[in-house]
Amino acid sequence: PIPIGMRSGWWLIKSPEELDTLLVRLHPRGIREKALHKQLTRHLEYLKEVCARPKNDPVFELTVEEGTLLSKERLHKWSVAEETCKIDLFVLQLVEDLEQRVVLSDLQLQGWMCTDPDSSRED
Repeated sequence: PIPIGMRSGWWLIKSPEELDTLLVRLHPRGIREKALHKQLTRHLEYLKEVCARPKNDPVFELTVEEGTLLSKERLHKWSVAEETCKIDLFVLQLVEDLEQRVVLSDLQLQGWMCTDPDSSRED
């Protein structure tokens, strides 16, 4: 069983032994687990070396520079609802474009026109 705190999100492998244990426990028939196993074994020596480094090593420090894609200001401005709405609208526009192309390519429905696209409405 997987502990509740490790079922989602990020977790840290702190020792080469934990890395070996993870490799042994990955199920060989799982698609994602098989891909993870392949990548871990490909970079196993480097990963073991990183696991052996002290915790104050610079590789473990998160530094965010001004002007990068991820800044603290941008992170605080980010809204799940707003980003979800943008993505939903984009997908709706793609579906409506596909619908328009399908209707225009079908010669059996002459004279029929698509309704106004929902993505252009203001509400």
